[in-house]
Amino acid sequence: MKQLLFYDVFRSSDMSFGVGYTPRDIDATLVWEGKHYDKWIPVTFELRDGILSDYLVNDLGWELCSNLLKSIIDQHTSPQDDYEWLENIIVDQNGIRHTYYALHIPDPPDVLDEEWTDYGRNADGTIDKSCIVAPMLQRSKLGDRRLIRPRGCNTTSFAEPIVKAIRKAKCTGMKFKKTTVRET
Repeated sequence: MKQLLFYDVFRSSDMSFGVGYTPRDIDATLVWEGKHYDKWIPVTFELRDGILSDYLVNDLGWELCSNLLKSIIDQHTSPQDDYEWLENIIVDQNGIRHTYYALHIPDPPDVLDEEWTDYGRNADGTIDKSCIVAPMLQRSKLGDRRLIRPRGCNTTSFAEPIVKAIRKAKCTGMKFKKTTVRET
């Protein structure tokens, strides 16, 4: 049986796509690990420096997705994927409001190969496991997941079926790099 490939998601190098900025002081950690949201108050972002894209880079580092990208991800995930969508507003240069969704993975799975993951170092040279430089996923821990952000990482990986569907739909604003997975 063919093993699924995974791809890390990054901002496109196409600089025609804009960036979403929060007009007020918002805590970026609102959409970080460890919290499920029963109630969410949408954050408003102002689009600057370009046009809208399906994967919108922003000053909070959130993964903001258009309705099209959200729909593709929803269609290709598995029941094992634990994620939620947090609705937000993007106001473009013409004052038009667009609904975007922050991809939130509240309880990141333990999928790292601890032995092969590259961690940062403290000033004294000791390993700092809270600072992941280059994650190495462990195949035996992936299960049936299609959407992965390992605990402690700020990069999300999509399984190949999601990436193929995104490319087929010609979603904009992102590029992919093959994720390193250790076959164990």
